[in-house]
Amino acid sequence: MGLIQRMMTAIVSEETAALWEAETRQYQATCKKCQHQYDAWDIGAIIYKATSDRHALVRCPACGKRSMTWFDKRQQPDN
Repeated sequence: MGLIQRMMTAIVSEETAALWEAETRQYQATCKKCQHQYDAWDIGAIIYKATSDRHALVRCPACGKRSMTWFDKRQQPDN
């Protein structure tokens, strides 16, 4: 868990922190350099109640290269 995640989850209830983590883990990205797939939570982001896909300049956890990356929200399976 990144520094910002630790700071933010420390000041909210456990339920809210769990909601943040669950929603943030729905956003997945693929590194343009090495094709490694990861979710936004793994790199220290918090995405909550977003209405569209997000992009950010991030460092890939696998190869260490920085690139502008789009986080696409995973589709929930139909029940």
